[in-house]
Amino acid sequence: MVDAEKLAGAFKLLSVEARIRIVQVLKRRALCVTELTSQLGISQSATSQHL
Repeated sequence: MVDAEKLAGAFKLLSVEARIRIVQVLKRRALCVTELTSQLGISQSATSQHL
């Protein structure tokens, strides 16, 4: 059984739309922050923060 605390932490991490979008993009292939920034349309600092 998954520890409830760990599961809650995972849901908290994925509660931000930008983070879900990052995961979706990175599932396809590895990208650097600059490439993620252009694909997601958010600032480089925001991308780095969410990573």
